[in-house]
Amino acid sequence: MKNLTGLTQFSALNNDLTEISEDVFANMRKKSKKVDLSENRINKFPLSLARNLINVANSGTLAETSLDLSLNNISTIPVEAIFEQMTILNGGQRPDENSRVKGIKHISIDRNNLKTDLTEAEKSDLKLIGIKFADGMETYYPQNADSKMRAEAKQGKINLKQDFSILEMEYWSLGDLAYFQGKEAFESGQEFLDYLLDGARRYHGVDRNLSREDAIVELLKGGKYERFEGWKINTKNR
Repeated sequence: MKNLTGLTQFSALNNDLTEISEDVFANMRKKSKKVDLSENRINKFPLSLARNLINVANSGTLAETSLDLSLNNISTIPVEAIFEQMTILNGGQRPDENSRVKGIKHISIDRNNLKTDLTEAEKSDLKLIGIKFADGMETYYPQNADSKMRAEAKQGKINLKQDFSILEMEYWSLGDLAYFQGKEAFESGQEFLDYLLDGARRYHGVDRNLSREDAIVELLKGGKYERFEGWKINTKNR
């Protein structure tokens, strides 16, 4: 891959990858624009790749840079290391919201193992890199921790419990253009839960007496979300 200097797009979606070598994209600094590494088991944020995409974004070519890392096992984002690159591109000044230096145009990083209780300062830095918090197509939330999966022992049995099911996490990730606050994405578990139990059912015509298990199926297959049209979703244990 290091010799593929003319590569502009690369996808390794759902390939069971656990690591991306730091030098894989080293020679693609002015070419690579779109990289999809989603649905793998990558546990380390690909710093050199992010730096290269930022170089492309600031090369004056008007390139639409894109990096999809959703559905992986990444636990930290090396913000300061990325900012070192952006500072160089910004004439030695640390970038802020008024700087002309650009981050990556499109980043998807939901459903990793990143922290969920971000400060406003942390959000501000991530936004400069290119991460969004209110965009239904590419967003920071939800993270795996938002499901709050836990094991509970009772009467000699261990049961797994979680605040949100896999399907509910998918719905959160997709967002909802009808969200009552006018945003396309939910920024906290409580914000999502409130909408899931009330606003989503009212807007999409889902019976409010249905269980959460049945209601989320109706929300996802009701024609509002093209990727689920025609699906038969089985939520019962066999």
